[in-house]
Amino acid sequence: MESPSYFGLDSEGPLDTRSLSWARELLSNATYLRTGESLLRIYYHWRVSTYEGDDCAYNILVGMQNGLWVPRVEVDVRLNATDPPQPGYAAHTADRNGNALGISVDAMLDAEPGSFGDYPVQWHLAEMMCAAGAAMGAAYGIDCADPDKVMTHAEVAILDRYFPGDLEQDGFPESGPPYRWDWALFAPDSLSKVVAIGCGNVLRRRTHLYKQALSIPAGGAS
Repeated sequence: MESPSYFGLDSEGPLDTRSLSWARELLSNATYLRTGESLLRIYYHWRVSTYEGDDCAYNILVGMQNGLWVPRVEVDVRLNATDPPQPGYAAHTADRNGNALGISVDAMLDAEPGSFGDYPVQWHLAEMMCAAGAAMGAAYGIDCADPDKVMTHAEVAILDRYFPGDLEQDGFPESGPPYRWDWALFAPDSLSKVVAIGCGNVLRRRTHLYKQALSIPAGGAS
């Protein structure tokens, strides 16, 4: 099946220079992990919010601040760098918070699969989220092209059986309504697991491209 459209743009197209600049800053300021700490995975989310706000459920949050899209570190990644995580950790993905960090965008308040409402995810939000993921991948040795290492919340919901349409089951985190479909779609449509995985593939590809770009010194040849 052909990959879903990336907001109508070429998913292999040029990277956003501003997002790449922020990624370089995140990488240069990345927290050093201590002995016994590691970060092995990244989970992508949207926050079900307006374009502004803060939320300690995520390690990094991308949203609007003073009229600009910016990524902000909300929770020290070291608190999620053990399993079980340490007190005060970012509780971004049920039963998956140890050795893993969560990155989210401010968007999607009142969104439904068929209508994204007044605060839909915008291309710049997605680009900056992928760039932030790339910075964390570069900082902590995470393979951003590996679907076991970088996942959307929708893909986690498929694996852990709480994607829309799954039956509620005892012992599965968040099973039953409200189901999670973060990053299952790039545009309003009906939900399917195939499309959700396709969206995850596109986001991983963008993240990997940003990570590759981070290996080139600023101002260097692409």
